[in-house]
Amino acid sequence: MALYWPHSNVALDVTDDPLSMPVDRDAFPNIRVVSATCAELRNPTLRRLVTERLATAARGTAAQASLTSYAAQAQLQRYLATAYQSGGDAA
Repeated sequence: MALYWPHSNVALDVTDDPLSMPVDRDAFPNIRVVSATCAELRNPTLRRLVTERLATAARGTAAQASLTSYAAQAQLQRYLATAYQSGGDAA
């Protein structure tokens, strides 16, 4: 699934999720896209790197705190860990 943070102008595109729709660039023409695989989101170390890439993409936007604060990153990591559990598909 593509996850959007429109106020931060950032989207996460899970490229190999069979239930995922790609990022809608017509609806968000200037959005910054961070791509990740299901395997990256299932691995705690790689998942942390994905959230760091999202935070980097959000820097300089009006709502950057929604992705750059430690609390926001921790919350996002918990969500992704639940949605992409080891051995399972996205919820």
